[in-house]
Amino acid sequence: MFTSTHHPSGDANHHFDNEQVTTLICRYQSCGDQEALAGVLAAAQQRTLTLSRFYGADRYLSEGELTSNVTWKLLRGLHRFDAWRGRAFSFISTVAMNEIRTGVTRTRVLRERYIELDETIAGQTPHPNGDAEAGETIEHLVHSVRANVRSTISDPDERAVLRWFTESFCADGFESARHQCCNAALQVFSWLRPARACELHDLARWQCRLVLLPHAPPRTPIIPGKLLGTRGAWLVRYQHLMSPVEFDRFARLLMGLAPFILLLVDPQSRSRRGDRNASITRRNVEFALHGDPSSAKLFA
Repeated sequence: MFTSTHHPSGDANHHFDNEQVTTLICRYQSCGDQEALAGVLAAAQQRTLTLSRFYGADRYLSEGELTSNVTWKLLRGLHRFDAWRGRAFSFISTVAMNEIRTGVTRTRVLRERYIELDETIAGQTPHPNGDAEAGETIEHLVHSVRANVRSTISDPDERAVLRWFTESFCADGFESARHQCCNAALQVFSWLRPARACELHDLARWQCRLVLLPHAPPRTPIIPGKLLGTRGAWLVRYQHLMSPVEFDRFARLLMGLAPFILLLVDPQSRSRRGDRNASITRRNVEFALHGDPSSAKLFA
């Protein structure tokens, strides 16, 4: 019997017997015993379910899918286990946790990327000129971006980079990743440095979002707590400077950009070192939410 803090007398019901599972793994490794393998996988599934329920992973992926993925990982990697270097409990727990993290991250990314189709819209009869109307809508948005995107940067070379970024966003539908856009800009503008390319990219994308956000369909408001553990977690640090409605706009404008963007949007920030600029205040948030009124059109 197992002992624990709550069961000092030894009547605790443990869900994983490390010694027994270690013996089963060694037997499978030495002679390929399928019954031993079945025992290992059964213990691994129970351990996986325990971890999944403890961390609430069932909100993102089904238990059946998770246990299936962990079983597949163990079938491919069980031969790597060495009883002299670690415990079977730690080995299986690590495999399960890696698969839980991977599955949860994948599901959260897909949820952010795709919007659930509304049943009322799906049931409507498509318009015969739907493709033509969609094309006209895209052309209208592209024209709106080119006509309204602005910048406080006065250097002609850097303004050319901003225009190139904007044209590229419109051409590929804002699908290219940040690093891909910056790497491409370095090939086009040989004088451009990587750090400045990233800064100009973030400024260009932020300005495009300022223009396009009013045209976006209504969406569920972004809750600050749900950004924790993601690349947008840095946005939560400034939620006290704005209302919930403003934070939703703030997050949609700056999601996926570097935190340094909050200094770049302020025209009084002259240094690229954060310690040489004033701390982030409501002033920076106002610039991020609405832009600088004194900025000039990029495509004049």
